Amino acid sequence: MTVDNKVIIDAAKATVQGATFLIREIRAMGDDLSPELRSRLGAIGELVVDTLIRAGFSDEEIAALMQKKGLIRSLEGIEQANNKLTEIPFQINATPDQGQDVSASAPPPDDQADATLPPVDVKPKDPNPLAVGLAAAGQLGEIIKELEEENPKKAAALETVMLVAGGPIRAGFKIVSEKVNEKINEETGLSEKVGELKDKAIDFAGGIVKEDVPENFRSERDYEATAKDLPEPELGISAKEIASGFEFIGTLFGIGLGKKADAGSGRSSSGTRTKSSTGGAQVNSGTSGESDGLIYRSASGTPDSMTPREKDANGLSAANSLENALTGKNQVIDTSKFKDLCATCDNPKTGHVSITPKDMSQMQDWIDSRGGTEVHPLTRELMDSVVDTVKK
Repeated sequence: MTVDNKVIIDAAKATVQGATFLIREIRAMGDDLSPELRSRLGAIGELVVDTLIRAGFSDEEIAALMQKKGLIRSLEGIEQANNKLTEIPFQINATPDQGQDVSASAPPPDDQADATLPPVDVKPKDPNPLAVGLAAAGQLGEIIKELEEENPKKAAALETVMLVAGGPIRAGFKIVSEKVNEKINEETGLSEKVGELKDKAIDFAGGIVKEDVPENFRSERDYEATAKDLPEPELGISAKEIASGFEFIGTLFGIGLGKKADAGSGRSSSGTRTKSSTGGAQVNSGTSGESDGLIYRSASGTPDSMTPREKDANGLSAANSLENALTGKNQVIDTSKFKDLCATCDNPKTGHVSITPKDMSQMQDWIDSRGGTEVHPLTRELMDSVVDTVKK
C-alpha cells in the first residue's frame, strides 16, 4: 500500500467514525423515551438513554436494558429524591438516639382524667427523600453488579449516569457520614474489627436516615436478611436497600462510613488507611506479606479481574497509594493478610506494585486458571484480602 493510499483510507475511516459520532449525537438530542416513561423518569431517564446512545448501543439494546427488573423502579426513585432534595436539602433531625425527649406525655389533670379522647388515625410516616434516594441507588448498584459480569460497557454507562445525576443524594449522604464518623469517634468500647465496626456505622447511618434508633434499623436488616417472599416495599422503607445505597454511593463518590482513627497504625478501623505525609499506604520492596501496607488494584473485584493473564507473568498490577492508582474502581488490598502471595513495589517513582505468588513456580498455574469454573486458591486469597472498594 502506498503512502497516498494509506492517507486516503485513514481519512475515509475518520470520516465514517465522525459520521457515526454525529448520528449518535443527533439521536441523543431527540426525545428518546415514551411519554409514559418520560413522566415517570424525567431528567434521569433521558440521561440514561442519551448515555447509552453515546456509548454506541442500539435502540433494541437500550429497550432490553430498560426492561431489566428493578431498573425503572430505581431510576424513578432517584429522580423523585433528586427533585425533592434539590428543593429542600437533607438536614439531620433530632431522633431518639440523638437526644430527643421521647418520654410519655404528661397525664391530664385529675378533672380531665375520665375525658373520652377521640380516636386518632395514625398513618405511617412517609420516608424522607434521602431514604428514597439511597434505597433506589442501592437497587441500581445491585443491577450494576450483575451487569459487570454480563455487559461491563452497560454497567459503566449506568455508573456514569449516577456520577452525573447523584449530586443531591451524595450531598445528603455526606452529611450523614460525617455525623456517623463523629459518633464513632466519640463512642468507647466499640469493637476494632473492621466488619463489626462497619455494621455499627451502617446502623447509626440507617437510624439517622430513617429518623429512628440504630437498634430498630439493625432489627429490620436482620429480618429482611432471613425473611422469604417479602413483597416489594415502597422505596425508602427497606433497611436492606438503604444499606446497599450506603455502600454504592460511598464507593462511587469515595465517601467513607465508619472511620475511627487509630493513631498507632495510621489505619482507620473501617479497613482503609488514613493519608500519610508520604502520600498514602506504602508497600516495602520484597514480600509485603510481612508489611501492613494497603495496595490498590484497578478491578471490578470479580474472580477473573483478580486473576492474572498471560501478559501478567511478572505479576498482577496494583499501586502503592490511591494517588498512584488507575482511575475508576479500585480494590483496596491489605497485604498483611497474604499467606502465599506477596506484593513488591518494583517502581517507586510510579508506585507500581506487582502481586505474585511467593513460590513463582505457581504463577503459570494461576494464569491458566483464569476463565475456569473454579476459583484458584491464590485468587481466593487475594479476594479475601480486599478490605474496601473505592472510586478514584
